[in-house]
Amino acid sequence: MRRAIYFFSGVGLIGSTLLFAAILAGLVHTLGQTGPDILPAVFSLTWNPAQGAYGLLPMISSSIMVALLALVMALPTGFGLLWSIWVYDNRYSLFLRNLLRFMAGIPTVVYGLCGLFILVPFMRGLGAGNGFSLASVSLVLSVLILPPLVLTADSAVHNLMKRPETLTLNAGALGLGRDKAFLYIAVHACRRQIAAGLVLAFGRALGDTLIALMISGNAPVMPKGLFSSLRVLPAHINLLTAVEIDANIELTLFLSGFLLMTAAVGMSLLSRMAQK
Repeated sequence: MRRAIYFFSGVGLIGSTLLFAAILAGLVHTLGQTGPDILPAVFSLTWNPAQGAYGLLPMISSSIMVALLALVMALPTGFGLLWSIWVYDNRYSLFLRNLLRFMAGIPTVVYGLCGLFILVPFMRGLGAGNGFSLASVSLVLSVLILPPLVLTADSAVHNLMKRPETLTLNAGALGLGRDKAFLYIAVHACRRQIAAGLVLAFGRALGDTLIALMISGNAPVMPKGLFSSLRVLPAHINLLTAVEIDANIELTLFLSGFLLMTAAVGMSLLSRMAQK
């Protein structure tokens, strides 16, 4: 078992390193073609290649805002699900766990289709712009990240609550029920694992492509509110690769990939550090 863990960890490390090196090599190569003078145009607020404006800041800011808002939206529901699983430790809890596992296996495009044909018209009917907005994307992503958010914390709480030598025995001796034992003991004892789940959920929302591509509006501008259209980096990469690109646009493509890869590695490291 230990050998298998080392093997797959090594394969993952080698693959990630090679991918990161390939993106970095592409970035350096295209920067050599365009010259460093293009960088002020890249790190600006305007994306209009026809006028020599290649600003990525709107897409970078939109990606962070979408991920943060999705995480904030998912937190109350996620905590409520986790609380229900442990307070009502019965068939209802088993149903919730199986439902979350099923949700984790649903393709992202299905969430995007539901958002496109159900949520967007609903938001439009409420008078919230055209429905393609920051709020719509974040709401669908909040549903998408519920499984990693809840299941990571549930696994940690399970390991704590099912061991006879833990503080739960003391809680029972003091007359605390399952709800208070969960709130005052399990949540505090598993705070690192819960934090790791938050980091993983944030990274999942930050790197998603299809949902944002389908229901964000793909407007390369800074969002002015919850009901403004926007474009995130993963969707931006997808749109760039679908059209003819010059060296300057290719530079922004590799830079976007480099930023997302760096964010993914950073989220993974933070998640590992949070669990220690």
